[in-house]
Amino acid sequence: MAEPYFARQWDVFAEVAGELLAARVADYPGVVAAGGLTQQEADAGIRIMDAIAADWRRIEALYAGREAAPRNQTASPAEKLATLVEAVERRRRKTTIAGEDLLAALPAEIREYVLTERMGREDLREMRRLGSPFAAPIGIYLKSERRLFILEAMLWHAHQSPSAMFYAELTVEWRGVGTRAEAA
Repeated sequence: MAEPYFARQWDVFAEVAGELLAARVADYPGVVAAGGLTQQEADAGIRIMDAIAADWRRIEALYAGREAAPRNQTASPAEKLATLVEAVERRRRKTTIAGEDLLAALPAEIREYVLTERMGREDLREMRRLGSPFAAPIGIYLKSERRLFILEAMLWHAHQSPSAMFYAELTVEWRGVGTRAEAA
């Protein structure tokens, strides 16, 4: 597979993983109360997403030449991979719904251009920027699609060997910069 869009935007990965963690922390108590998850499942989901977010914060800091926290070893690679697969699948469903809602909001002649791919993402961005009456559903779709691309890139990295963490740590070694944990 070719390198995905967003593949080297470490700060974006750290931001999105942090947002996913914050969403779990905020939402899971209600999901547990409603019977959608057990407390153990919620705790595990938060623990795993915390480890994923910590990985991307560490990688981003290492590439930026800043001190980084020690590795978070609270989740296994298999747990992280399964969580990312689930996040991508969920985001694909949400993006599909956002795309269907956008198409339903557009007049037939514009919808035809979108469906035949004569109108692409850049055209939609321009319509939104110009204050189109369809700016709200366009924005929702574009935001969801961007999040999907980011999650797909994170998943792509999870399948790579050696990992992004390996290369970030190797970069630090080449630069001669260490972390607090390595200095201790």
